[in-house]
Amino acid sequence: MREVAEGLGHENYQERKAAVVALGKFGEAALPHLAKALKDEDEFVRLKAIQVLAGMRNNRVVPLLVHLLRKEKPPVQKQIAIALGDLRNPHAIKELIKQLDNPEPAVRGMAAEALGKIGRPKVIRPLIRTLKDNDIIVKMNALQALGMTGDKRAVPYLVKAMEDKDGGVLTSAVEGLTKIKHHTAIPPLIRALTLRNKFAANMAIKALSERGKNEVRPSQWKHVEALSLISPYIRPDDTPRVVHAAYEAALDKRINEQNARLYIKQLRAVRH
Repeated sequence: MREVAEGLGHENYQERKAAVVALGKFGEAALPHLAKALKDEDEFVRLKAIQVLAGMRNNRVVPLLVHLLRKEKPPVQKQIAIALGDLRNPHAIKELIKQLDNPEPAVRGMAAEALGKIGRPKVIRPLIRTLKDNDIIVKMNALQALGMTGDKRAVPYLVKAMEDKDGGVLTSAVEGLTKIKHHTAIPPLIRALTLRNKFAANMAIKALSERGKNEVRPSQWKHVEALSLISPYIRPDDTPRVVHAAYEAALDKRINEQNARLYIKQLRAVRH
């Protein structure tokens, strides 16, 4: 390993990157050398060292990464946040919460995602606060992160975000709801089936189908089945009349998988 570690002193940054990758194969024994690589003058070498350390899944690297997160440049901070999220160590929570106020949106977004992956109760309030971020992507990251926590306290905030005019925010809210297994997430997921946003509606269908009749009340399940049947064939430009008529037909079992598409097509042809 000593000969490999000597490559960290090579004048060519590509050689130093190669040495970092090779050191990663030695596991925990290489930690002192990889810690040295975190101080390399070249950003790409430092990024590679972060990736290798995160891939080791060793909690001893967490203090190193947390310390580096405080002082690095945004591109490297973003990668550190991703790494800390993958490691899921609660000792990173305090610093990741601080990074929710980072001037760089990409860092704020990845810090939010990392907190969601770690998923302790103490991350909920900071993530809720992040929903007010003026950057849409950061807001989307926070919504998805709230879902990752699986905490029922996130449900009202995800439901509210479903009213957002931005399609990405709406989709992220529904995606967050699909990850929360508490029964309070079921009604809004059923409501999501009626959305003109196909991607969001399909996520809700998949989530509800996976939960099945054992978790969804019988009075709710019939609506899930009806909306799941017509959702693939409803277009964004369909009128409320067409959607309602198709829904009622599915609810009354007047249409099935074989004729739902044709029935909805015929509804469109009828003009009132």
